[in-house]
Amino acid sequence: MANSIITDAGRALLVRALKEGLTVTIDRMIFADVPGLDPAVTPGGAQPMPPADQIKMNAAIDHAGIDDKNPDTIIYSKILTATDGNWYLNWIGLYSSQHETLIAVCVVPRHYKFKTDGFQAGNTLYKNFAIQYANASTLTGITIPAEKWQYNFDDRYAFKGHDHAGKYEPLGAVANHNNDAGAHSGKFAAVDHNHDTKYEPLGAVNTHNSAADPHPGKFDAAGTATAAVKTHNEAASPHPGKFEAAGAVNTHNSAADPHPGKFDAAGTATAAVKTHNEAASPHPGKFEAAGAVAAHNSAANPHPGKFDAAGAATSAVDTHNSAASPHPGKFEAAGAVNTHNSAADAHPDLRGRLDAIADHVVEVWTAADGSAWYRKYSSGWVEQGGTLPAGTTTTLTITFPMQFANADYTILKSFSIHNDGEGGGGSLIYNQAGFYAKTATSARTSMTNLMDAAFWIAFGRAAQQGGSDGGSGGTQ
Repeated sequence: MANSIITDAGRALLVRALKEGLTVTIDRMIFADVPGLDPAVTPGGAQPMPPADQIKMNAAIDHAGIDDKNPDTIIYSKILTATDGNWYLNWIGLYSSQHETLIAVCVVPRHYKFKTDGFQAGNTLYKNFAIQYANASTLTGITIPAEKWQYNFDDRYAFKGHDHAGKYEPLGAVANHNNDAGAHSGKFAAVDHNHDTKYEPLGAVNTHNSAADPHPGKFDAAGTATAAVKTHNEAASPHPGKFEAAGAVNTHNSAADPHPGKFDAAGTATAAVKTHNEAASPHPGKFEAAGAVAAHNSAANPHPGKFDAAGAATSAVDTHNSAASPHPGKFEAAGAVNTHNSAADAHPDLRGRLDAIADHVVEVWTAADGSAWYRKYSSGWVEQGGTLPAGTTTTLTITFPMQFANADYTILKSFSIHNDGEGGGGSLIYNQAGFYAKTATSARTSMTNLMDAAFWIAFGRAAQQGGSDGGSGGTQ
Protein backbone atom coordinates (compact mmCIF):
# COMPACT_ATOMS: atom_id res chain seq x y z
CA MET A 1 0.00 0.00 0.00
CA ALA A 2 1.11 3.59 -0.54
CA ASN A 3 2.95 5.20 2.34
CA SER A 4 2.27 8.80 1.25
CA ILE A 5 -0.86 10.86 0.54
CA ILE A 6 -1.99 14.39 -0.30
CA THR A 7 -3.99 15.45 2.75
CA ASP A 8 -7.66 16.40 2.55
CA ALA A 9 -6.69 19.99 3.39
CA GLY A 10 -3.96 19.98 0.73
CA ARG A 11 -6.30 18.58 -1.92
CA ALA A 12 -8.95 21.21 -1.12
CA LEU A 13 -6.34 23.98 -1.39
CA LEU A 14 -5.10 22.73 -4.79
CA VAL A 15 -8.67 22.51 -6.14
CA ARG A 16 -9.42 26.07 -4.95
CA ALA A 17 -6.13 27.34 -6.39
CA LEU A 18 -6.89 25.81 -9.79
CA LYS A 19 -10.40 27.32 -9.76
CA GLU A 20 -9.29 30.80 -8.63
CA GLY A 21 -5.99 30.96 -10.51
CA LEU A 22 -3.86 31.00 -7.33
CA THR A 23 -0.23 29.91 -6.97
CA VAL A 24 0.46 27.47 -4.12
CA THR A 25 4.00 27.75 -2.71
CA ILE A 26 5.19 24.65 -0.82
CA ASP A 27 8.25 25.86 1.08
CA ARG A 28 8.76 23.71 4.22
CA MET A 29 9.64 20.05 4.84
CA ILE A 30 8.80 18.84 8.35
CA PHE A 31 10.44 15.83 10.04
CA ALA A 32 8.85 14.19 13.08
CA ASP A 33 9.05 11.09 15.27
CA VAL A 34 5.44 9.94 15.78
CA PRO A 35 4.92 6.88 18.04
CA GLY A 36 3.06 3.87 16.68
CA LEU A 37 3.29 4.60 12.93
CA ASP A 38 3.31 1.64 10.52
CA PRO A 39 4.95 2.50 7.15
CA ALA A 40 3.02 -0.37 5.54
CA VAL A 41 -0.30 1.40 6.29
CA THR A 42 -1.41 4.33 4.11
CA PRO A 43 -1.86 7.44 6.31
CA GLY A 44 -5.33 8.94 6.47
CA GLY A 45 -6.39 11.99 4.46
CA ALA A 46 -7.40 13.91 7.58
CA GLN A 47 -3.76 13.78 8.70
CA PRO A 48 -3.06 16.40 11.42
CA MET A 49 0.22 18.18 12.14
CA PRO A 50 2.15 16.23 14.84
CA PRO A 51 2.41 17.80 18.33
CA ALA A 52 5.31 20.21 18.84
CA ASP A 53 7.26 17.76 21.03
CA GLN A 54 7.25 15.17 18.21
CA ILE A 55 8.50 17.58 15.49
CA LYS A 56 12.29 17.30 15.23
CA MET A 57 12.95 19.76 12.37
CA ASN A 58 10.88 22.28 10.39
CA ALA A 59 13.18 23.29 7.53
CA ALA A 60 13.07 25.35 4.35
CA ILE A 61 13.05 23.19 1.20
CA ASP A 62 16.38 23.34 -0.67
CA HIS A 63 15.16 22.66 -4.22
CA ALA A 64 11.98 21.97 -6.20
CA GLY A 65 11.64 20.83 -9.80
CA ILE A 66 9.48 19.03 -12.35
CA ASP A 67 10.01 15.32 -13.00
CA ASP A 68 11.32 15.14 -16.59
CA LYS A 69 9.32 11.92 -17.16
CA ASN A 70 6.02 13.24 -15.76
CA PRO A 71 5.27 17.00 -15.96
CA ASP A 72 2.44 16.64 -13.40
CA THR A 73 4.93 15.50 -10.73
CA ILE A 74 6.89 17.98 -8.57
CA ILE A 75 9.97 16.79 -6.63
CA TYR A 76 10.89 18.65 -3.44
CA SER A 77 14.34 18.08 -1.92
CA LYS A 78 15.97 18.73 1.47
CA ILE A 79 19.51 17.85 2.62
CA LEU A 80 19.89 17.01 6.31
CA THR A 81 23.55 17.88 6.91
CA ALA A 82 26.07 16.42 9.35
CA THR A 83 25.27 19.26 11.80
CA ASP A 84 21.58 18.20 12.15
CA GLY A 85 20.57 15.79 14.96
CA ASN A 86 20.36 13.91 17.19
CA TRP A 87 16.84 12.47 16.71
CA TYR A 88 14.72 9.73 15.11
CA LEU A 89 12.23 10.33 12.30
CA ASN A 90 9.43 8.31 10.72
CA TRP A 91 7.06 11.06 9.45
CA ILE A 92 7.75 13.64 6.69
CA GLY A 93 5.36 16.42 5.71
CA LEU A 94 5.20 19.05 2.96
CA TYR A 95 3.86 22.37 4.27
CA SER A 96 2.77 25.68 2.70
CA SER A 97 3.62 28.64 4.97
CA GLN A 98 1.74 30.89 2.53
CA HIS A 99 -1.55 29.07 3.19
CA GLU A 100 -0.65 27.53 6.60
CA THR A 101 -1.65 24.13 5.24
CA LEU A 102 -0.15 20.63 5.56
CA ILE A 103 -0.14 19.57 1.87
CA ALA A 104 1.17 15.99 1.89
CA VAL A 105 2.47 13.33 4.31
CA CYS A 106 4.85 10.37 3.93
CA VAL A 107 5.35 7.66 6.59
CA VAL A 108 8.77 5.93 6.51
CA PRO A 109 10.54 3.27 8.63
CA ARG A 110 11.90 4.88 11.80
CA HIS A 111 15.60 5.78 11.41
CA TYR A 112 18.24 7.85 13.24
CA LYS A 113 19.70 11.25 12.24
CA PHE A 114 22.87 11.91 14.20
CA LYS A 115 25.18 14.94 14.04
CA THR A 116 28.95 15.37 14.13
CA ASP A 117 30.32 14.99 17.65
CA GLY A 118 34.04 15.74 18.01
CA PHE A 119 35.91 13.49 15.57
CA GLN A 120 32.83 11.30 14.90
CA ALA A 121 31.26 12.56 11.67
CA GLY A 122 27.46 12.85 11.52
CA ASN A 123 25.36 11.27 8.76
CA THR A 124 24.02 13.29 5.81
CA LEU A 125 20.55 12.38 4.49
CA TYR A 126 19.03 13.45 1.14
CA LYS A 127 15.23 13.57 1.36
CA ASN A 128 13.18 13.82 -1.87
CA PHE A 129 9.37 14.09 -1.67
CA ALA A 130 7.45 13.82 -4.96
CA ILE A 131 3.73 14.65 -5.27
CA GLN A 132 1.63 14.26 -8.41
CA TYR A 133 -1.52 16.15 -9.40
CA ALA A 134 -2.98 17.72 -12.56
CA ASN A 135 -1.55 21.09 -13.68
CA ALA A 136 1.18 20.84 -11.01
CA SER A 137 3.55 23.27 -12.74
CA THR A 138 0.81 25.89 -13.23
CA LEU A 139 -0.43 25.61 -9.63
CA THR A 140 3.05 25.88 -8.03
CA GLY A 141 4.80 28.14 -10.53
CA ILE A 142 7.68 25.60 -10.74
CA THR A 143 9.13 25.25 -14.26
CA ILE A 144 12.71 24.04 -13.62
CA PRO A 145 13.35 20.32 -14.34
CA ALA A 146 14.52 18.44 -11.26
CA GLU A 147 17.48 17.07 -13.22
CA LYS A 148 18.99 20.61 -13.26
CA TRP A 149 19.81 20.46 -9.52
CA GLN A 150 19.82 16.77 -8.59
CA TYR A 151 23.31 15.29 -8.12
CA ASN A 152 24.99 13.23 -10.85
CA PHE A 153 28.30 11.64 -9.86
CA ASP A 154 28.96 9.85 -13.19
CA ASP A 155 31.80 12.15 -14.24
CA ARG A 156 33.23 12.71 -10.74
CA TYR A 157 34.63 9.18 -10.47
CA ALA A 158 35.48 8.50 -14.13
CA PHE A 159 36.96 5.04 -14.75
CA LYS A 160 40.35 5.09 -16.47
CA GLY A 161 40.73 3.40 -19.82
CA HIS A 162 43.39 0.89 -18.75
CA ASP A 163 43.25 -2.00 -16.33
CA HIS A 164 46.41 -1.58 -14.22
CA ALA A 165 46.95 -0.98 -10.54
CA GLY A 166 46.59 2.81 -10.84
CA LYS A 167 42.94 3.04 -11.92
CA TYR A 168 42.62 6.58 -10.66
CA GLU A 169 45.12 9.42 -10.93
CA PRO A 170 46.98 10.29 -7.71
CA LEU A 171 45.66 13.38 -6.00
CA GLY A 172 46.97 16.47 -7.79
CA ALA A 173 48.17 14.60 -10.90
CA VAL A 174 48.44 16.79 -14.00
CA ALA A 175 48.05 14.11 -16.67
CA ASN A 176 44.89 15.59 -18.15
CA HIS A 177 46.43 19.07 -18.09
CA ASN A 178 49.61 17.89 -19.84
CA ASN A 179 47.53 16.26 -22.59
CA ASP A 180 45.66 19.51 -23.28
CA ALA A 181 46.10 21.48 -26.49
CA GLY A 182 48.04 24.05 -24.46
CA ALA A 183 49.81 21.65 -22.16
CA HIS A 184 52.79 23.79 -21.21
CA SER A 185 54.98 21.14 -22.77
CA GLY A 186 58.29 20.36 -21.07
CA LYS A 187 57.06 20.89 -17.54
CA PHE A 188 57.08 17.17 -16.81
CA ALA A 189 59.15 14.68 -18.77
CA ALA A 190 57.12 12.39 -21.03
CA VAL A 191 57.27 8.77 -19.83
CA ASP A 192 55.24 5.66 -20.56
CA HIS A 193 52.08 5.79 -18.49
CA ASN A 194 52.23 2.16 -17.39
CA HIS A 195 55.55 2.19 -15.48
CA ASP A 196 56.34 2.88 -11.88
CA THR A 197 57.64 6.41 -12.53
CA LYS A 198 54.64 8.10 -14.09
CA TYR A 199 55.90 11.63 -13.65
CA GLU A 200 59.15 13.36 -12.87
CA PRO A 201 59.62 14.02 -9.14
CA LEU A 202 57.58 16.97 -7.94
CA GLY A 203 59.17 20.26 -9.01
CA ALA A 204 61.55 18.77 -11.60
CA VAL A 205 62.77 21.40 -14.08
CA ASN A 206 65.19 19.34 -16.18
CA THR A 207 63.44 19.96 -19.47
CA HIS A 208 62.81 23.60 -18.56
CA ASN A 209 66.47 24.23 -17.70
CA SER A 210 67.59 22.91 -21.08
CA ALA A 211 65.03 24.97 -23.00
CA ALA A 212 65.88 27.99 -25.17
CA ASP A 213 65.32 30.37 -22.28
CA PRO A 214 66.14 28.30 -19.17
CA HIS A 215 67.03 31.16 -16.81
CA PRO A 216 70.62 29.84 -16.63
CA GLY A 217 72.81 30.47 -13.61
CA LYS A 218 69.98 30.71 -11.10
CA PHE A 219 71.52 28.06 -8.85
CA ASP A 220 75.18 27.19 -8.51
CA ALA A 221 76.58 23.67 -8.23
CA ALA A 222 75.86 23.49 -4.52
CA GLY A 223 72.20 24.41 -5.07
CA THR A 224 72.39 27.77 -3.32
CA ALA A 225 71.20 31.00 -4.89
CA THR A 226 73.83 32.92 -6.89
CA ALA A 227 74.19 36.69 -6.75
CA ALA A 228 72.18 36.82 -9.96
CA VAL A 229 69.34 35.02 -8.22
CA LYS A 230 69.49 37.35 -5.20
CA THR A 231 69.32 40.40 -7.47
CA HIS A 232 66.48 38.76 -9.41
CA ASN A 233 64.55 37.94 -6.25
CA GLU A 234 64.77 41.51 -5.07
CA ALA A 235 63.53 42.86 -8.37
CA ALA A 236 60.06 44.37 -8.81
CA SER A 237 58.80 41.20 -10.52
CA PRO A 238 60.74 38.29 -8.96
CA HIS A 239 58.71 35.45 -10.52
CA PRO A 240 57.50 34.42 -7.04
CA GLY A 241 57.30 30.76 -6.13
CA LYS A 242 59.24 29.48 -9.16
CA PHE A 243 62.33 28.11 -7.42
CA GLU A 244 61.82 28.18 -3.67
CA ALA A 245 61.05 24.99 -1.73
CA ALA A 246 57.67 23.72 -2.86
CA GLY A 247 54.85 25.74 -1.26
CA ALA A 248 57.10 27.57 1.20
CA VAL A 249 55.96 31.09 0.32
CA ASN A 250 53.34 30.44 -2.35
CA THR A 251 50.61 32.33 -0.57
CA HIS A 252 52.89 35.27 0.17
CA ASN A 253 54.41 35.37 -3.34
CA SER A 254 51.00 35.50 -4.99
CA ALA A 255 49.95 38.49 -2.86
CA ALA A 256 49.83 42.01 -4.28
CA ASP A 257 52.97 43.00 -2.33
CA PRO A 258 55.27 39.96 -1.89
CA HIS A 259 57.94 41.70 0.26
CA PRO A 260 60.98 40.18 -1.56
CA GLY A 261 64.28 39.70 0.30
CA LYS A 262 62.84 39.62 3.78
CA PHE A 263 65.18 36.80 4.88
CA ASP A 264 68.96 36.95 4.91
CA ALA A 265 71.31 34.21 3.68
CA ALA A 266 71.17 32.32 6.97
CA GLY A 267 67.37 32.17 6.80
CA THR A 268 66.80 34.30 9.89
CA ALA A 269 64.56 37.33 9.93
CA THR A 270 66.23 40.65 9.08
CA ALA A 271 65.61 43.74 11.18
CA ALA A 272 63.09 44.87 8.58
CA VAL A 273 61.16 41.61 9.03
CA LYS A 274 61.24 41.86 12.82
CA THR A 275 59.84 45.39 12.68
CA HIS A 276 57.23 44.21 10.20
CA ASN A 277 56.20 41.21 12.33
CA GLU A 278 55.71 43.41 15.37
CA ALA A 279 53.51 45.82 13.46
CA ALA A 280 49.75 46.03 13.94
CA SER A 281 49.18 43.92 10.80
CA PRO A 282 52.06 41.39 10.78
CA HIS A 283 50.74 39.01 8.06
CA PRO A 284 50.82 36.11 10.59
CA GLY A 285 52.19 32.74 9.54
CA LYS A 286 53.65 33.86 6.20
CA PHE A 287 57.34 33.48 7.04
CA GLU A 288 57.72 31.32 10.13
CA ALA A 289 59.43 27.94 9.85
CA ALA A 290 57.12 25.17 8.66
CA GLY A 291 55.29 23.63 11.62
CA ALA A 292 56.78 26.09 14.12
CA VAL A 293 53.37 27.08 15.43
CA ALA A 294 51.65 23.68 15.23
CA ALA A 295 51.36 23.36 19.01
CA HIS A 296 50.21 26.96 19.27
CA ASN A 297 47.59 26.38 16.58
CA SER A 298 45.93 23.70 18.66
CA ALA A 299 45.77 25.95 21.73
CA ALA A 300 42.70 27.85 22.87
CA ASN A 301 43.95 31.08 21.26
CA PRO A 302 45.54 29.94 17.96
CA HIS A 303 46.98 33.14 16.50
CA PRO A 304 49.93 31.72 14.46
CA GLY A 305 52.76 34.09 13.50
CA LYS A 306 51.93 36.66 16.13
CA PHE A 307 54.99 35.87 18.26
CA ASP A 308 58.46 37.31 17.77
CA ALA A 309 61.67 35.28 17.31
CA ALA A 310 62.01 34.62 21.04
CA GLY A 311 58.48 33.16 21.16
CA ALA A 312 57.15 35.82 23.51
CA ALA A 313 53.87 37.55 22.77
CA THR A 314 54.24 41.08 21.45
CA SER A 315 52.17 43.89 22.89
CA ALA A 316 50.11 43.84 19.69
CA VAL A 317 49.24 40.18 20.34
CA ASP A 318 48.36 40.90 23.96
CA THR A 319 45.94 43.62 22.95
CA HIS A 320 44.49 41.44 20.19
CA ASN A 321 44.08 38.37 22.38
CA SER A 322 42.18 40.33 24.99
CA ALA A 323 39.80 41.81 22.42
CA ALA A 324 36.15 40.83 22.31
CA SER A 325 36.58 38.94 19.03
CA PRO A 326 40.03 37.26 18.95
CA HIS A 327 39.34 35.36 15.69
CA PRO A 328 39.68 31.87 17.23
CA GLY A 329 40.48 28.99 14.86
CA LYS A 330 41.71 31.19 12.02
CA PHE A 331 45.12 29.59 11.55
CA GLU A 332 44.88 26.12 13.00
CA ALA A 333 45.40 23.00 10.88
CA ALA A 334 42.92 23.08 7.99
CA GLY A 335 39.45 22.03 9.09
CA ALA A 336 40.45 21.05 12.63
CA VAL A 337 37.68 23.04 14.33
CA ASN A 338 35.51 24.03 11.38
CA THR A 339 32.87 21.45 12.14
CA HIS A 340 32.99 22.22 15.86
CA ASN A 341 32.66 26.00 15.40
CA SER A 342 29.68 25.64 13.07
CA ALA A 343 27.87 23.01 15.16
CA ALA A 344 24.70 23.83 17.06
CA ASP A 345 26.44 22.85 20.31
CA ALA A 346 29.73 24.64 19.60
CA HIS A 347 31.20 24.70 23.09
CA PRO A 348 30.06 21.50 24.81
CA ASP A 349 32.09 22.12 27.97
CA LEU A 350 29.78 20.25 30.29
CA ARG A 351 28.92 17.50 27.80
CA GLY A 352 32.59 16.97 27.07
CA ARG A 353 33.18 16.27 30.75
CA LEU A 354 30.18 13.95 30.96
CA ASP A 355 31.25 12.00 27.87
CA ALA A 356 34.47 11.08 29.67
CA ILE A 357 32.45 9.20 32.30
CA ALA A 358 31.94 5.50 31.52
CA ASP A 359 28.20 5.56 32.20
CA HIS A 360 26.22 8.74 32.82
CA VAL A 361 22.68 10.10 32.70
CA VAL A 362 21.67 11.21 29.18
CA GLU A 363 17.93 11.73 29.60
CA VAL A 364 15.47 12.47 32.43
CA TRP A 365 11.71 12.96 32.48
CA THR A 366 9.02 13.66 35.12
CA ALA A 367 5.27 13.78 34.56
CA ALA A 368 3.66 17.20 35.05
CA ASP A 369 1.64 15.90 38.01
CA GLY A 370 4.61 14.01 39.50
CA SER A 371 2.92 10.62 39.11
CA ALA A 372 5.75 9.02 37.07
CA TRP A 373 9.42 9.58 36.14
CA TYR A 374 12.45 7.94 34.50
CA ARG A 375 16.24 8.40 34.31
CA LYS A 376 18.19 6.90 31.36
CA TYR A 377 21.97 6.26 31.22
CA SER A 378 24.41 6.25 28.27
CA SER A 379 24.76 2.46 28.56
CA GLY A 380 21.00 2.01 27.98
CA TRP A 381 20.18 1.28 31.65
CA VAL A 382 16.94 2.92 32.80
CA GLU A 383 15.43 3.60 36.23
CA GLN A 384 11.76 4.58 36.45
CA GLY A 385 8.95 4.72 38.98
CA GLY A 386 5.77 6.43 40.14
CA THR A 387 2.84 6.52 42.56
CA LEU A 388 -0.03 4.05 43.02
CA PRO A 389 -3.60 4.90 44.09
CA ALA A 390 -4.17 4.20 47.82
CA GLY A 391 -7.24 3.65 49.95
CA THR A 392 -9.06 1.46 47.41
CA THR A 393 -9.30 -2.20 46.48
CA THR A 394 -8.63 -2.70 42.76
CA THR A 395 -6.44 -4.37 40.16
CA LEU A 396 -4.39 -2.11 37.93
CA THR A 397 -1.69 -2.16 35.22
CA ILE A 398 1.39 0.07 35.29
CA THR A 399 2.38 1.31 31.79
CA PHE A 400 6.08 2.24 31.83
CA PRO A 401 7.06 5.76 30.67
CA MET A 402 10.06 4.15 28.91
CA GLN A 403 9.79 0.66 27.39
CA PHE A 404 12.19 -2.05 28.64
CA ALA A 405 14.11 -4.28 26.21
CA ASN A 406 12.27 -7.34 27.59
CA ALA A 407 10.60 -8.62 30.79
CA ASP A 408 13.96 -9.30 32.52
CA TYR A 409 13.79 -6.27 34.81
CA THR A 410 13.32 -5.70 38.55
CA ILE A 411 10.14 -4.01 39.81
CA LEU A 412 9.38 -3.31 43.48
CA LYS A 413 6.36 -2.02 45.40
CA SER A 414 6.50 0.11 48.57
CA PHE A 415 3.48 0.90 50.72
CA SER A 416 2.25 1.57 54.27
CA ILE A 417 -0.69 -0.30 55.81
CA HIS A 418 -3.23 0.33 58.61
CA ASN A 419 -2.07 -0.80 62.07
CA ASP A 420 -3.82 -4.07 62.97
CA GLY A 421 -4.88 -2.72 66.37
CA GLU A 422 -6.24 0.58 65.03
CA GLY A 423 -7.56 -0.42 61.65
CA GLY A 424 -9.37 -3.57 62.53
CA GLY A 425 -6.78 -6.03 61.30
CA GLY A 426 -6.20 -7.48 57.88
CA SER A 427 -3.61 -9.27 55.75
CA LEU A 428 -2.11 -9.06 52.25
CA ILE A 429 -1.90 -11.74 49.56
CA TYR A 430 1.04 -12.15 47.13
CA ASN A 431 -0.52 -10.20 44.24
CA GLN A 432 -1.00 -7.19 46.53
CA ALA A 433 2.59 -7.27 47.75
CA GLY A 434 4.25 -7.36 44.30
CA PHE A 435 3.71 -7.43 40.51
CA TYR A 436 2.76 -10.13 38.02
CA ALA A 437 1.91 -10.42 34.27
CA LYS A 438 5.18 -8.58 33.47
CA THR A 439 5.92 -7.46 29.86
CA ALA A 440 8.45 -5.03 28.36
CA THR A 441 5.83 -2.26 28.47
CA SER A 442 3.74 -2.98 31.59
CA ALA A 443 3.21 -4.95 34.84
CA ARG A 444 0.08 -5.77 36.87
CA THR A 445 -0.55 -5.54 40.65
CA SER A 446 -3.48 -5.51 43.06
CA MET A 447 -4.34 -2.88 45.67
CA THR A 448 -6.24 -3.07 48.94
CA ASN A 449 -7.97 -0.38 50.95
CA LEU A 450 -5.66 -1.30 53.83
CA MET A 451 -2.88 0.62 52.05
CA ASP A 452 -2.44 4.28 52.99
CA ALA A 453 0.24 5.14 50.34
CA ALA A 454 1.99 3.11 47.64
CA PHE A 455 4.83 3.57 45.17
CA TRP A 456 6.61 1.49 42.48
CA ILE A 457 10.16 1.52 41.06
CA ALA A 458 11.73 -0.59 38.25
CA PHE A 459 15.28 -1.13 36.89
CA GLY A 460 16.51 -2.69 33.60
CA ARG A 461 17.69 -2.21 30.02
CA ALA A 462 15.75 0.21 27.79
CA ALA A 463 14.33 -0.95 24.46
CA GLN A 464 15.86 1.99 22.56
CA GLN A 465 19.58 2.37 23.36
CA GLY A 466 20.00 5.69 21.46
CA GLY A 467 17.09 7.68 22.89
CA SER A 468 13.65 7.42 24.41
CA ASP A 469 10.56 6.14 22.64
CA GLY A 470 8.76 9.34 23.55
CA GLY A 471 6.11 7.36 25.48
CA SER A 472 4.11 8.46 28.51
CA GLY A 473 3.42 6.73 31.83
CA GLY A 474 0.15 5.98 33.52
CA THR A 475 -2.13 3.38 35.11
CA GLN A 476 -5.38 1.78 34.15
